[in-house]
Amino acid sequence: MSDIYGRQKIYFTGAILQVIPCFAIYFIHDLNTMIALFVFIGMTRTATDTIKCVYIMEFIESSTQVIVVAIVGASESLTFVVIAIYF
Repeated sequence: MSDIYGRQKIYFTGAILQVIPCFAIYFIHDLNTMIALFVFIGMTRTATDTIKCVYIMEFIESSTQVIVVAIVGASESLTFVVIAIYF
């Protein structure tokens, strides 16, 4: 799909669809609605992370792609580990 419509448009659409529920969570007081928003954020995050990784690889040299993708993956994983430890 991203080859047809362009990765940038799909990435920014996914990012916007991810940011809107993030702001909505601050104003929601219903637990079920908040859980539904977190599920929606998780689904859009998967799409944006996958496209982001491919999008980044288009702009860097092939010799450094493995290192850059490993650093990006490790930084995202570290975020989730810190969140899991905190909660």
